[in-house]
Amino acid sequence: MAEIGQQQDIQYLAMQHRSYQQQAQSIQQQLNVVRVSIDECKKAINTLDELPGESELESLIPIGSGSFLNARVMNNDKVVVDIGAGFRVEKSVNGAKEILNKRCDNLQKIMENMTQSLSKIAEKLQSIESLIAQQQSGQPPQ
Repeated sequence: MAEIGQQQDIQYLAMQHRSYQQQAQSIQQQLNVVRVSIDECKKAINTLDELPGESELESLIPIGSGSFLNARVMNNDKVVVDIGAGFRVEKSVNGAKEILNKRCDNLQKIMENMTQSLSKIAEKLQSIESLIAQQQSGQPPQ
């Protein structure tokens, strides 16, 4: 009879383990999206930093699938920035960089929180693995 209870305990622990693994995979995928967003944010800031002081410049504009248009930027002292919910505002270069820096900082904080959550899940997974090993070897849990 005790063996049946032990098997049920192991099955329950195995289900918990799978659940935590799925949570970890989900957080890892979300972390990857946040990393890409941070990279895009930094890339935009670097681009704004490198804008020449001239009022007109020539550039290549990506149109997708590795294709570009030659274009002339007539007014490079104003930037249109996404502020969320599909809204965009026109800002000075410095104003745009300020918004982008705040966005980047917020994304960094989100990434730190997600990394902490992932660490906690890893600890729980390790604990469950230890419990399963103990129960399979017949040792009492500690």
